[in-house]
Amino acid sequence: MIDRSPVTGMGGRVDAVGEIVAALRLLTRFRFGGTDAAADASASGAVAFPLVGALVGVIGAAPLVLIGPLEPLLASLLALALVAVVTGALHLDGLADTADALLAPDAVRAERARNDPAVGVGGVVALILVLGIEASALAALTSAAGGWLAGGALVVAAVAGRTLAVVVVVAERSRIAPDGFGAWFAARVVGRTAIAATVLATVIGAAVALAVSSAAIAIGGVAGAAVGLVLARAIVAWRRQLDGDSMGAIVELTVAAVLVVTALAVGVIAT
Repeated sequence: MIDRSPVTGMGGRVDAVGEIVAALRLLTRFRFGGTDAAADASASGAVAFPLVGALVGVIGAAPLVLIGPLEPLLASLLALALVAVVTGALHLDGLADTADALLAPDAVRAERARNDPAVGVGGVVALILVLGIEASALAALTSAAGGWLAGGALVVAAVAGRTLAVVVVVAERSRIAPDGFGAWFAARVVGRTAIAATVLATVIGAAVALAVSSAAIAIGGVAGAAVGLVLARAIVAWRRQLDGDSMGAIVELTVAAVLVVTALAVGVIAT
């Protein structure tokens, strides 16, 4: 499990810049303000999750735009590699740990599997399948509609995944694990935080859809997020708790769902 320390600091109200910095430090490898505590201890950065998701998506979209029309699959793999580098594979780590926990026969062994630094068979299979699905969807989008649309879809997917993690924390508050990152994060996220993040994500998604003139991106963002929410509820019900690794898995599965739905929408609209 990857250890990611949030921004903490002296008392005082955290401003918008503080929230963005907190989100960047939590969700990416970018470090602003050094390694010392620099913001309020209550800063989760949750409100800024959609903005950081958009940044991650834009970085990942570069290969799709630059070489996508020439090599769709290679561009898709490079895009996912860039996202993994920028985020430190944070959500992929959560996906692998959650998959290992889901395959355990009981709660005790599930926690042992989740906290084991070694990736089990379930985690390996989950990583291969989810990354394969994402790469295939991006390649299909690039081939069918070009690198700009595929890049836009990746941006929307990255935004939707990180926003849904905030929403699920509020919706599943009664299932939050009593300790660890999940407990820390949930203690700092309230209903209005999730609403603000959702509104911001909607604005970003609409802007991207308009920028690339694609209704498929809007459809993929909304329907894919709905699929991600269903998967999130299933994970929480199966695990009987929501922890930091589950949140990472939810982000990654939502990204995959948005990309797949967008690819399907492009195909339907084209016919």
